[in-house]
Amino acid sequence: MPDSNDLLQGSGFLVQDDLQDCLEILRDAPVGIFTSTPGGRFLSVNPAMARMLGYDSSHDLIDSITDISAQVYIDPLDRMEFIRLLEEQVEVFNHECRIRRRDGTVLWVAQNARLVRNDKGKITHIQGFITDVSAKKQAEAELREKTERLNSIAENMLDMVSITDLEGRFKYVGPSHAVLGYDLDYLPGRNVMEFVHPDDYKEVETSFGEFLACREDGRSVEYRYRRADGEYVWLETFGKFILDQDGAAREILFSTRDVTERRQAEQALRESETRVRTKLEAILEPYEDLGGLELGDILDTRTVQDFMDDFYYLTNIGGAIVDLKGRLLASTGWQEICVNFHRAHPDALANCRESDLMLSSGLTPGQFKLYKCKNNMWDMATPIVVGGHHLGNLYIGQFVFDDEELDIETFRDQAGKYGFDQEAYIRALHKVRRLDRDTVNRAMQFYSRFAMLISSLSWSNLELARSVHEQKVATQQADVANKAKSEFLANMSHEIRTPINGIMGILQLLQSTELSPEQQEYTNMGIVSASRLTRLLSDILDLSRIEAGQMEIRKEQVDLKKLCDSVDELFMVTSREKDISLEFTQDPCLPQVLLGDEARLQQIVFNLVGNALKFTQEGRISVNWHLQQRRGRDARVLLTVSDTGIGMTDDTLDELFKPFAQAENAFTRRYQGAGLGLSIVKRLVELMHGTLAVDSTPGQGSTFFVSLPLGMPEEPASRTRQSVESLQHGQKLKILLAEDDPSNQFPMKLLLEKSGHQVSLAENGEQVLTMLADQEFDCILMDIHMPVMDGVEATRRIRSMEHGARGMEHGAGGPSETLVYDREPFGLFHGAGMEQRAGDRNQKSEIKNQRSEDRGQETEDGDRTSEMGERIPEFLNSSIPQSPNLEVPESKTSRIPIIALTAYAMDGDRERFLHAGMDDYLAKPVQKEDLERVLNKHCT
Repeated sequence: MPDSNDLLQGSGFLVQDDLQDCLEILRDAPVGIFTSTPGGRFLSVNPAMARMLGYDSSHDLIDSITDISAQVYIDPLDRMEFIRLLEEQVEVFNHECRIRRRDGTVLWVAQNARLVRNDKGKITHIQGFITDVSAKKQAEAELREKTERLNSIAENMLDMVSITDLEGRFKYVGPSHAVLGYDLDYLPGRNVMEFVHPDDYKEVETSFGEFLACREDGRSVEYRYRRADGEYVWLETFGKFILDQDGAAREILFSTRDVTERRQAEQALRESETRVRTKLEAILEPYEDLGGLELGDILDTRTVQDFMDDFYYLTNIGGAIVDLKGRLLASTGWQEICVNFHRAHPDALANCRESDLMLSSGLTPGQFKLYKCKNNMWDMATPIVVGGHHLGNLYIGQFVFDDEELDIETFRDQAGKYGFDQEAYIRALHKVRRLDRDTVNRAMQFYSRFAMLISSLSWSNLELARSVHEQKVATQQADVANKAKSEFLANMSHEIRTPINGIMGILQLLQSTELSPEQQEYTNMGIVSASRLTRLLSDILDLSRIEAGQMEIRKEQVDLKKLCDSVDELFMVTSREKDISLEFTQDPCLPQVLLGDEARLQQIVFNLVGNALKFTQEGRISVNWHLQQRRGRDARVLLTVSDTGIGMTDDTLDELFKPFAQAENAFTRRYQGAGLGLSIVKRLVELMHGTLAVDSTPGQGSTFFVSLPLGMPEEPASRTRQSVESLQHGQKLKILLAEDDPSNQFPMKLLLEKSGHQVSLAENGEQVLTMLADQEFDCILMDIHMPVMDGVEATRRIRSMEHGARGMEHGAGGPSETLVYDREPFGLFHGAGMEQRAGDRNQKSEIKNQRSEDRGQETEDGDRTSEMGERIPEFLNSSIPQSPNLEVPESKTSRIPIIALTAYAMDGDRERFLHAGMDDYLAKPVQKEDLERVLNKHCT
């Protein structure tokens, strides 16, 4: 086997001294030098080669390696590629591959070799040398990893990263620059200044020059930068120098972010501050001048929109509120012909705006005007006037009367005039609401009153704000704001109850007629919608009362079975329609009758079950009562309400019990509601010294846990109440109905007549007195708020005449009187209305026993304010009898029952009316069953 000496001697060119020198060079060379056969055996290696592969000597390596491909190369394919290159090129330079050392460790090496042939051209051996490049490969790998990491960071950074030379030419542009619309290959080589807005060029150039001169990192500048589409965005750029090995600045690293939204927000804020300052000055101006105020500045559009949404859902009659600049502030019931055609074409839109803005000109508050716009559709509007200033209109638009023929050719010509798709336009025309004239008239009566209420409340709020400003007392500002909110909610609730009572009456009348299944379904839907609006109003009032600290928790007998039956009855239709099982269970250890606030317990269960039904599409809802703990007559009861609905995330749970919070806030939200129910449940549970918890899993359902302290009655609950309240059929009464609102007169009169009663109508208190002088009646259903003479004053005079006729003093009322009275929002299921019903049932004996003692005295709040803190209207103050306490005979021959039928449903209203001499109280809207119950109670 030849060694290095043999190879050198075989060359024929070296003398002895030269040979010795070459041998020393080969032996001491720091690189591995070798000769090998093409088949894979080493012929000679130098010591460095042996050490590189982990062998003790050159001979040890040559003897040990019999197959270079298998024993030295990690990948035999590398050896094959190396030989192939040698055969093709004769010489190979820097061929990198991995080799295996004797101990199994791996080295990266670079090979340089050539083929040696004999005189006949046959390959005799391979000569070459290898160098260890492991350190270089490791450095390359580390650099590659760092580069990939930096690229990943750059790709995921919100900021745009770039590198420029010292003249501002891009050398590197990070992926985030793509947001500016440029191809990243387009920017390198271009100067940053090419894209700067001309108005910002000088500032940026100056700042960049100062940056270069002072060599201070961290300098920033904001400027406008041109996007690829030609639009400009605001950028904020931070610069930092990249230094070479000598510490000299070589390049600049820029970090840039888009601050357009921030700049726009700052500009909007400055403009808003100016507007707000102007508006605030107008609001706080002590004189009767609105200054620059517009309707949108003083209108609670969210609350108004909610009321309009419910009215549209109930009646399918849309409407809109528009200011004098044509801006829609609240609207419902938009139709295809309006949205896709009339308001989509500039000329047709001009016709719409003419109607929107000019229709109610010249009208006074409470009036409305019918107008056919230039688009040949009917509109009807009423003005919104605040403080004598006409600020906007409330209108019903784009409808057709059902008794008129459509002139199709006129509309075809109109389609051609505006370039509409004729057939699509005619199809949209046939979808337009066709309303009868009486319905339109009734709807506009409601909207006119609504507009007047908006006007009155808006002006009242302005005056209130000005009063607060003049007083300059911060604590009083907060008190007045709370009072204004409570009064607003109470007044709004009151004004809505009266028309809803009329709607409910009409729907109940329809139920008593022969209806098709489809008509019966529509009627039921209307009643459910009215009930929903009733609950919403009661929730708003309850929330206000709770916040004002005026909610009173009572202690009375509560029949859990009856409570659950009432819940089941209320939600029966909804649960059946959704095919959801509504289940009720009660712990056998828990008595059926407990002591607590029946109305508030009912309200808690109603809200929890209603909430569960809203978010459950299939499965079941379970209501369970458990006895947690009992000590003597004190018990802690656990109520659980479980559903198989959509469940909630942790984020939703955090907001769940906040007022007006909803799971969905987009226009396309699937689940309706005002977001008050669970908030009120939480407040009520806290008032009752209970605890509330919820467990929910998205997609699986929710369970609400309510733990409440309740009492155990000393004796079994009386079973006589049901028989007392059961309706007695067949008894016909002669009833005097005192009601001034036409929308309430008609349904109430007809409902009573359909029950077999004879009804006479009076429109004010004076007519009541006149009719009583000429006729005898079994009872009076008395509205409160009426013209000429209100119901409270009429009641006072009736009682005065009765007592005078019997030789008694003024103001003594007997337990057998009955009065029906009107003037406050409805509350059938919870809130104020439910509380009053509970009071009617559970405080009957107390009222009878104390009637003569309480009659003729002022309420405890001697300053004539309600429990909510609002000022009592003057006609209520002056109507409260002031006469001494007297015994009242039980005879009904001279004392007529008077029942208040009213939209007043705040805490304390019922008691004030009873003190005024009335016998009972019903809050609007009134259910037929409740009306018959009260009549049976006082007239049998």
